Amino acid sequence: MSEGADNSEFYKKAYQREKQARREAEKILEQKALELYNLNQSLKNINENLEKELEKRTQDIMEIVRFPEQNPNPVMRISGDGKALFYNFEGKIILKSLRQKGFEEVSSEFHEMVQKVLVKNEVVVQQFKLGEKYFRFTFKPIIEKNYVNIYGQDTSREVEAQIEIEKSEQKFRQLVELADDIIYQTDLTGNFTYANPQAQKLTGYDEDELLNMHFIRLLREDYQSKMMEFYMKQLSEETRSTYFEFPMITKYGKSVWLGQNVNLVYEGNQVVGIIAMARDITARIVSDTQLRNSEEKYRGILENMELGLLEVNMENRISKAYPRFCELSGYSEEELIGRIPEDFLLHQDSIKVMEKQQEFRRKGEGSVYEVQLRCKDGSYKWVAISGAPFYDFEGKQEGSLGIHLDISNHRRLEEELKKANEMAVASSKAKELFLANMSHEIRTPLNAVIGITQLLARSKLDPKQKNYVDTISKSADNLLLLVNNILDVSKIEANSLELEYVSFDLKKTLDHTISSLHYMAKSKGLGLKLLTNDTLRSFYVGDQLRLSQILINLINNAIKFTKEGMVNILVEAEDNKDGSHQITFQVKDTGIGISEEAQKKIFEDFTQASNATSRKYGGTGLGLSICRELVALYGAELKVNSEEGKGSTFYFTLKMDLADTDNFADEEILDSELDWSGIKILVAEDNKVNQFVAVNFIEGWGAKALVAENGKIAVDLTKENDDIDIILMDMQMPEMNGVEASLHIRNKLKKTLPIIALTANAIKGDDEKCLQAGMNSYLSKPFKEEDLKSEIRKFIIQDKMKDTKIENSTGGYSTLRLQKIEQMADGNEAFKLKMLKLFLDEGYLQLKSFEENTDVETLASTAHKMKPSIDYLADYETISLVRKIENKEFVREPALLHRYIFKLTTLLDEVETYLNS
Repeated sequence: MSEGADNSEFYKKAYQREKQARREAEKILEQKALELYNLNQSLKNINENLEKELEKRTQDIMEIVRFPEQNPNPVMRISGDGKALFYNFEGKIILKSLRQKGFEEVSSEFHEMVQKVLVKNEVVVQQFKLGEKYFRFTFKPIIEKNYVNIYGQDTSREVEAQIEIEKSEQKFRQLVELADDIIYQTDLTGNFTYANPQAQKLTGYDEDELLNMHFIRLLREDYQSKMMEFYMKQLSEETRSTYFEFPMITKYGKSVWLGQNVNLVYEGNQVVGIIAMARDITARIVSDTQLRNSEEKYRGILENMELGLLEVNMENRISKAYPRFCELSGYSEEELIGRIPEDFLLHQDSIKVMEKQQEFRRKGEGSVYEVQLRCKDGSYKWVAISGAPFYDFEGKQEGSLGIHLDISNHRRLEEELKKANEMAVASSKAKELFLANMSHEIRTPLNAVIGITQLLARSKLDPKQKNYVDTISKSADNLLLLVNNILDVSKIEANSLELEYVSFDLKKTLDHTISSLHYMAKSKGLGLKLLTNDTLRSFYVGDQLRLSQILINLINNAIKFTKEGMVNILVEAEDNKDGSHQITFQVKDTGIGISEEAQKKIFEDFTQASNATSRKYGGTGLGLSICRELVALYGAELKVNSEEGKGSTFYFTLKMDLADTDNFADEEILDSELDWSGIKILVAEDNKVNQFVAVNFIEGWGAKALVAENGKIAVDLTKENDDIDIILMDMQMPEMNGVEASLHIRNKLKKTLPIIALTANAIKGDDEKCLQAGMNSYLSKPFKEEDLKSEIRKFIIQDKMKDTKIENSTGGYSTLRLQKIEQMADGNEAFKLKMLKLFLDEGYLQLKSFEENTDVETLASTAHKMKPSIDYLADYETISLVRKIENKEFVREPALLHRYIFKLTTLLDEVETYLNS
């Protein structure tokens, strides 16, 4: 509101200055027009006087005809045949000039005039130009004598004066007719006698229509009597110049506001009419009206909001206090005027705040701030002040205006809200801690249940035993889904649920999802089918885990609520032509369906179609709620079409970028070449059952496993065994936890081998703690065998290929990979070394850019440039990291950038070591 008030005051001052300037310009134009008009009248008077004088002189000439020799004007007598019969001295000069070369035309014309006069027998007056002079000749015929007496007069001054008059009239007419303003004349009765083109254009009437019109016809009816009275008064008092504003109605009914200057027109001392100059001021009138309405609006707002206004001058003394401020402070205006506010109106703690604000005022700046106001009765009130300087019409600062709003109740509520918020934060932390502990307590034994179940499933079992194991596996999966759903609900409530955008194989993800639920559908005698269109590709960028979670929940529900028939999963892609696809996912079933009423609340937490549904089919009612939130994180909406007894279709559409396929192909090829027998894995885990599960998984692949029961033992074993390829590090262990152990391995032992964190917490922030501690990856318990195997394979698969492993200075894990560059070189060692040298030179420049830059776009662009080189020379983790930097994922996970810089530095060191060797 204060900003609006300040703007209003500013525009008002600006308008006043513009209005003053326009009035002065109008006065100058009016004065010049009047001077031109008076000059024109003066020249006309001179002309009339000259004509009178000419007439008088003509009479004088006639009188001195008897004395031609003494006549100062030329006198001649020319016969009908053109002979000069008589001439005086001046006449002789004229005749002589007529006979000179260059005057033949004039001489002929002169002779013709003589003959014409004799024929007509009448006196003729004709003007001639002889040289640079003008003469008026009176030809008087004497018929009986057949000659003509010619009496001449030098009229050069008269002609020159007339020429000047004509020039002046032409200039005046041009000024009037080309003027942007309306200029017109009326007689004393008010009838138009002249109207310039602009008057015709603005009124819509042509010249003939205006010249037959009284000006009153152009006025709006409610202004007719006002204007008549105004101009009758001007005429009666003979006020030379006046100004009046009025609305005019054009020929087409449009209302136009004019601002009009009117001057009286005199002939001698007599007023004979008026001359007016008017300008279209409609825009200004509209602006004034809007400004006035705005002022009234804000005045009303201020009054209704009961804001206290206080003005202080440049000496910081109160110059005006408005009623509401007096009511607010308890002082009368008389008690406030002339006093300095800091002396008595402020709490001691607020004086420095006010002094700082005064510095802003002296610089011409406005601001909003809060202080404690000391009232007359000694009590204090919190007020929000919107303060701003105000200026006079010349732009000179006169003082400051403060608008005071009593916010005492607001401050009190703010303090109460702050306390409530602190309690809420404490409650949230307690809830988060509870969930973390519960997650750990549930996931740890659950990891053992799932792990042992998978080990049992690999052993020889009879059909009955296999059924038992399948039942345990199914129950464990359901329990894990329930735990994950509860944690996801907690994350959603805390706005901490986020997607991780990475490259993944969508078709493989769909196949795995269908496969994992196939047994459930088969056990109910249902068909489960995946249908895709030709546009769908394999590799996209997105959150594979969350997409799988959405589909599993939807398919699980479809199977659960379908007795017979089919569950179809339709995945159709549409090319956006910009490197992305619009992919629509549909899960269709032939189940019990959902009523229209239930569809309105089906996505709410802990909600199912009915209580009977929950009793009959089970479930918590969280699945669809979480699916809706996960789809929303993608910027999409989960929808449903359903009819009771005929099945349901849940569907959503995601925009997904296409991913680079190079690394996926490499991973598939390299997996078949991996020799697990040469791999040594350290398992740092304090839970005996989890140790047993992990060791059996690892040994089942043919790899070798070492066990450390706490972080300290893990550090010691890492120090003693240089042939350890990777560490599985539990986060919570006695004596030294996983984070402490990882920091020690990185900082003290200087080991770079991969470390995969294993945690049962699954709480936001754990992944960042792992990366900051130097760990390479993060795996939540409980995990399945294939998940653990896939995660380990990322870091060692290329390192274990024959003839491609390069050990670093510590004998540990190496970032450098030479397989692709050697394939490209095809035996040309010089080419390979040249490529490595080029990468080294360019890599150090790009590393410097990463270390010195903070601009997100610059960092992403640098990663994009480096990606091809990284793909040819680095391990899987570095290849994955450079894409995450390119996709700007480090904005929400800063640890990614630190990790990438560490990996790039390591890679450059290893390339340099290789070149030096």
